[in-house]
Amino acid sequence: MDYMAEINAFFTWLETHPISYPARNLWHTLMHVANRARWVHEFSVAVSVLEAKSGMSRSNVYRARDELAKNSRITCKSRTGNQCAMYTIIPFASQIDTQNETQANKQKDKSPPASQIDTKSETHSGTHSGTINKTNTNINTISGREKFNQFWAAYPRKQKKSDAEKAFIKINPSDDLLQTILNTLDTQKKSAQWISENGKYIPHPTSWLNGKRWEDEPPPTGSAVMSKNPPAGTVGPDGRIANGYGQWEGPPTKIFKDGRWVERDTA
Repeated sequence: MDYMAEINAFFTWLETHPISYPARNLWHTLMHVANRARWVHEFSVAVSVLEAKSGMSRSNVYRARDELAKNSRITCKSRTGNQCAMYTIIPFASQIDTQNETQANKQKDKSPPASQIDTKSETHSGTHSGTINKTNTNINTISGREKFNQFWAAYPRKQKKSDAEKAFIKINPSDDLLQTILNTLDTQKKSAQWISENGKYIPHPTSWLNGKRWEDEPPPTGSAVMSKNPPAGTVGPDGRIANGYGQWEGPPTKIFKDGRWVERDTA
């Protein structure tokens, strides 16, 4: 199954099938589980795992599951005892292939006998073939643009979009690398460095891409650091220590340089 093609088809399908947000969330969660299971036709997963991955309550998972099944996006088979339910994701690709096959058969029925095909028709056929190849090229371009749009939507600092898109196209990430980039962004957005001073220290997206910053070591989360009154002993991103009264004590031991915190003596 083509992960990105299915996601794009899913959003297109939503334009005419407005399902609830919990159902959308569960569909993406099940796609993730199916990907981890190497796209087997049928897989099992515990409801507790779906709760953890989707962030939804058990009752919401059940309701979303029923809604997806009702809309023919999944099948779900409950099993007896403590066994997990079995799931199947109904891919859009199979529906598209069926539609294409039906259209091809209709076109075949309308095609004239071979004896009636003249030189002019053959020339037209060659021109039409060239048009198809051009269309396929556009599809590939749109796919790459869709990947960038996902990155741009996830990146918190939206500056110099055209430069960022050029850097992104130069990288030309695979589906797996794109997922790594998005996962890393989700982690870095919670770091003390990116949260502090309203995102002042978030790198420009072009710099982040050119520097391959998705390869950085995971930064510490900044929830405790950025609270109005962090616990005493909390170490801030610049090396100062919280006193428990909403103040930081001691001289800074780090400075922010080239998009990251570094020790003063090595700066």
